[in-house]
Amino acid sequence: MKKISLILIISTLLLILFGMGCDKKNPTEPFITEGVSRTYSSVQIVGTFNNWGISDPVNDLVFKGEHIWEKVIALTSGTYDFKFTTGYSWDNDNFGENDTPETGIDPVLISGTAEKDGGNIAVTISSSGNYKFIFNDQNFEYSVENVGYIPEITNYTISSISSADTFTFRCQATDLDGAVSWVKVHYWDNAGGANTEQIETLTNTTGNTYISTVKAPSSDGEYTYYFEARDDDGNLSYYPSNAPASKETLVVSDTIIIDGVIDTLYGIPIASDPNTDGNGNDVMDLVDLYVYDDADNYYFLFTIDGNTGIDNWGKYMIYIDTTNDVNGATLDAWGRAVIVNDNHKPEYALNCWVDDLAFGTTKSQLFSWNGVSWDLPGQPDEAALSSGTISIIEYRVAKSKLGNPTEIWIEVWDTGNGGTDNAQDTINNPADDWNAGDWTTQSDLDCTTHYVNQN
Repeated sequence: MKKISLILIISTLLLILFGMGCDKKNPTEPFITEGVSRTYSSVQIVGTFNNWGISDPVNDLVFKGEHIWEKVIALTSGTYDFKFTTGYSWDNDNFGENDTPETGIDPVLISGTAEKDGGNIAVTISSSGNYKFIFNDQNFEYSVENVGYIPEITNYTISSISSADTFTFRCQATDLDGAVSWVKVHYWDNAGGANTEQIETLTNTTGNTYISTVKAPSSDGEYTYYFEARDDDGNLSYYPSNAPASKETLVVSDTIIIDGVIDTLYGIPIASDPNTDGNGNDVMDLVDLYVYDDADNYYFLFTIDGNTGIDNWGKYMIYIDTTNDVNGATLDAWGRAVIVNDNHKPEYALNCWVDDLAFGTTKSQLFSWNGVSWDLPGQPDEAALSSGTISIIEYRVAKSKLGNPTEIWIEVWDTGNGGTDNAQDTINNPADDWNAGDWTTQSDLDCTTHYVNQN
């Protein structure tokens, strides 16, 4: 009898142990464990920084014990939406926030208590760095904190555009909690057909500027590249931010490409203005003007000492005189408080606004003076804007739209949103013919920057 009881007890224990070891649930579904201080078998963080990749295990948080999950993500400056999810599916529990998160004390950016099926949580990153996301799967508390800056690459340029020139890669790199150890550029000669990756270390010249001049392109075509920077803590960052998976492309050509890049064919600026004015507004501070022509077109490019991708309220104009006399416009096409002195009153005005990133010919107007008033505007043939520490606006205008002159006199100026605002700054030769001290005093411009056709 005792032997039978012992057999029954052992059998029962084996059945219990076997049942505990067999979990017939879908392994991708969250489940409540016993004897372990966590509620879910996996927790992910998904958002605009990873394209809401809910099914990708790379977005898993790391379980740290006692219901705490963490993940460190390298982010550049900007505002991001995110949520915490479980089990790689929106069919399972997900956590967001219906209220505004609380602002934390440095290094904590935000904190709060999430809710099941709550709205997206927003966090604003002021500087590129590594940011730790923390989530408690029991009480749903979360926080985001800065755990160290990464090097940030800004204001990159590539000077070559012709197959007759060497490449000059230039960028600025900074690290807010240490120093930049090195900056490299990776590039591929797609144009020549070799498509072999070349890696060049850029030289630190002054301050945070890094430069490398490399071989001439083998032929016209495309070159693919990305920048890489390392700081003294071993952190790496890239431009573009998702490189090396994604890379920028430079078109090499012996003609000017309208892309907001200062092509070699432009040469040196034909007029410059100090980058210390603009009535206190960087996006009103005009700096350099470039002009070039070929058989059929004029190319105009000017630079702005501010980031129009952030402060995008500016309006930018080019006055063009084609007759070198007083027989031009006596008032501004937009009614701004601006006139041009004799002898270079303009016959044409090329105006634009940059209130969003979809810049192009639809945000540009080409007016012509008929002797009494301005005719309804047409458009330039091409237009481009590049934003950054310095912004660039570039146009292509058919010579026929300007009456096929052999020489022109021009001046660049800018203004604000007000319908009767004056000019805030100009680019002209000689420089400083106008500097604003307010927004209302009538601006008297000269339009004397002379350009003689080269082609």
